[in-house]
Amino acid sequence: MNVYRIETNQGNGPFGDDYAMIETLMLRSGRQTHTDDVENYPNPWFDKGFDRRELTVNFAAGRAYCGVIDLEGIDHWFPEPVRIWMAQNGYRLAVYRCADEDVLQGDKQVLFLRSKADLTDTLDIITLEPKGD
Repeated sequence: MNVYRIETNQGNGPFGDDYAMIETLMLRSGRQTHTDDVENYPNPWFDKGFDRRELTVNFAAGRAYCGVIDLEGIDHWFPEPVRIWMAQNGYRLAVYRCADEDVLQGDKQVLFLRSKADLTDTLDIITLEPKGD
């Protein structure tokens, strides 16, 4: 299974140090954020598909990472103005190949064991298409 994840080259996701800027850009784009609208935007702590114990054991302990299984999820989660800012600030759209048993499927996103996944590609974070050489 492919999992798509926005991250820095060091593997850090966007909801750390840069979250305040990303939230501002999302709101300016007319989108709610994963803290304002947990019914429509991914938030692992409110995702109805995740077992709370699994979430605590894997996500909170830093073993599992958030991602989505299709590019529509990336586009829904991060509108283009946010992705432009991310591209300018060192983020990439990584594609990981994961074994099914290493992925927890939520109702809005997935958690995957990146230590067992293979980074197979990076896509253009703005267009969500393969990068041209």
